[in-house]
Amino acid sequence: CVHTSQLKAPRPELVVGCHGTTQAQFALPTHHRVPAGTMKCTDCHNPHGTSNRAALRQSGWETCTQCHVEKRGPFVFEHSAVKVEGCTACHTPHGSVNQMLLVRRESRFLCLQCHVNPFAANVPHGRLSFQTRGDCTRCHAAIHGSNFDVNFLH
Repeated sequence: CVHTSQLKAPRPELVVGCHGTTQAQFALPTHHRVPAGTMKCTDCHNPHGTSNRAALRQSGWETCTQCHVEKRGPFVFEHSAVKVEGCTACHTPHGSVNQMLLVRRESRFLCLQCHVNPFAANVPHGRLSFQTRGDCTRCHAAIHGSNFDVNFLH
């Protein structure tokens, strides 16, 4: 572990020297609390690299669930996007203009990125009965996974 006194510059300044785009994301309305100083980049990333994508300390969703333990599971019925693609399938990790760091402003459009075919098994609504207003989470409340309902209704 590198001690702060051995660094060339203070940790935030050292990181944003190369990662300016990430610094800009932390200035967006919804962001992790790195600018406030309650989180550090090294809480999620290993600065010396890993075999994981984006030099994450752990693979995929496991990095996020270190803090967001209520999303960890295991669940009897799991949302496969979480386990396969990880949290970044729906969330931006550093900052967003959308609530809850979502990649899309309207969460129903986020859901429809994957649940697009009205005749597929993962889209139980018929072609003409898609919800046209409001969010899918109005009914599908346990979107990260559920121990009670295969459709994530509880």
